[in-house]
Amino acid sequence: MIADRLAREGSTRSAGLLRIALALIVWVRYASGMTPWHDPAPERVVLGLVFFVSSSMMLVGWCSRAATAVTALTTLAAYLLGARGDEPNWYHHHTFLLTVALGLLAMAPCGRSFSVDRWRSGVPERGPLWALDLIGLQVAIVYAWGAAIKVDRAFLSGHDLDVIAAYLYTGALPVGLPSWVLSGAAGGVVVLEAALAVGLWSAASRRWLLPAGIVLHATIYWLLPVSTFTVTMISLYLVFLDPEAVHAAVDRVVGPGCVREIAPVARWRAPREDDVAPRSRAPALPRERQGQLR
Repeated sequence: MIADRLAREGSTRSAGLLRIALALIVWVRYASGMTPWHDPAPERVVLGLVFFVSSSMMLVGWCSRAATAVTALTTLAAYLLGARGDEPNWYHHHTFLLTVALGLLAMAPCGRSFSVDRWRSGVPERGPLWALDLIGLQVAIVYAWGAAIKVDRAFLSGHDLDVIAAYLYTGALPVGLPSWVLSGAAGGVVVLEAALAVGLWSAASRRWLLPAGIVLHATIYWLLPVSTFTVTMISLYLVFLDPEAVHAAVDRVVGPGCVREIAPVARWRAPREDDVAPRSRAPALPRERQGQLR
């Protein structure tokens, strides 16, 4: 089974869409902190320049894999700056997840769809997909670990949720929700995260778990200050979808004629003599017919 997954090939449109999505997400997460007006230190200016150039190339798909890898390195540098205390908001497991996803995406053929690379080379929209499986494994680990650390009395009783709600909404006072509501919500989150860690790999359960996961993350974004974590996780769901189904869905949305096989761009050269088709002569008329024309 593992050998089959490693040898799996298919449409690269999922990888192309994920490349575009992650490029936009890193702009939202890091762009303001990468500008000279935020920190004019020379090393920060250089980091910002590399970040904006590489992420822009990643967005349009120009040298896609290299650009994605460099973008991953800039976000890793940002994470280390956060660990040093320069940018505390960058030192977070949410930003580390984004860095890991970028690094793994750089190993996928993410430039074979929706990219300048494809426009220039005309490569087919197919390639190995094992790197997308690694991203899926990372997502499963996030859910599995999230469920595991919540299996304790403080969380399952609803106490932790009550403390978080009091901190965000009332300062220090209890929010006043019934204990059964808090404990029910806590248990539901643990069960759903555990189900997502395992069930996203199954086509039968995925059709129910994907909408449930989207609702979970949308609710978390609505209630808690999680920045780009919600849109990151929802974007990473692309790796669990059937690549051929994604390919067909794009064709249905934009039409098969809008995203089609394209020929590589060739340099212009002057036409040669053998490029020009010889003129065909009209067949000679019979002699008696020529006399009638006179």
